[in-house]
Amino acid sequence: MAMSKYKALITDYDGTLAETTYEGDLVLPSINVIESLVKARKFIRVNLATARPLIAIKPFLEICPLNGYVILVNGAQIVEVGNMKTVIKRTLNRQSLKTIVELCKDWEIEYVYANNFEKDIKIDNFEKLPDDDIADVYFDGIDLKTAGGIEQKLKAVAEVAVHRILLKDEGKIGLDVTNSKATKQVAIHEVAKLLGVTHDEMIGVGDGPNDMPLLMACGLKVAMGNAVEELKDIADFVASSVKEDGMVEVINKFVLG
Repeated sequence: MAMSKYKALITDYDGTLAETTYEGDLVLPSINVIESLVKARKFIRVNLATARPLIAIKPFLEICPLNGYVILVNGAQIVEVGNMKTVIKRTLNRQSLKTIVELCKDWEIEYVYANNFEKDIKIDNFEKLPDDDIADVYFDGIDLKTAGGIEQKLKAVAEVAVHRILLKDEGKIGLDVTNSKATKQVAIHEVAKLLGVTHDEMIGVGDGPNDMPLLMACGLKVAMGNAVEELKDIADFVASSVKEDGMVEVINKFVLG
């Protein structure tokens, strides 16, 4: 078996390792994908980058413990898998939260969800902000015109990053708002330092628009067969779809090959 020139794999979860239901339920990867990840750990540091918080991804980590780091909430938190210790946590500041809430009023958004690194908090009373440290605020199922308007307004807030999330309903998307440094790209720079590897030694795999920063931060850019076209356009390799266990193909070709 040839030794791979790559030292780290960073993969998205939903739509990459496993299919997504778009309702938030966690779908576990196929046994073929799990077995491939276990094989890969012998040769490479396997890391995860997801929009989900830790509690939502734990069922996967329990059956397939990785040997690297987990990037959570699009980069708001980085956890070392071995001891489940948080090494980086970035929160939305109060002024950013206030600005987001004012936007909800302006655009007549009924409610949004905030995550305090442990659970989702439904915000429907926009007169009162959560007291917790907030990782992100999520706008669910908004039309493209409204999403564009919200994104434009949020560009004036230097402290936030906005991530587009794919939804099942055509013409609608989700928007995930985090600290400006809470992106998969920034988090991958941090993980590279923690692992002691260069970006050229990393493989990035994803499928959605919020995976663009993930791929841009890695030497080998891989898009799943079910990925959005803009991700395929920048990819060095397009794998089979998640339904066809495309991750197995990636690991066989670039890690075990």
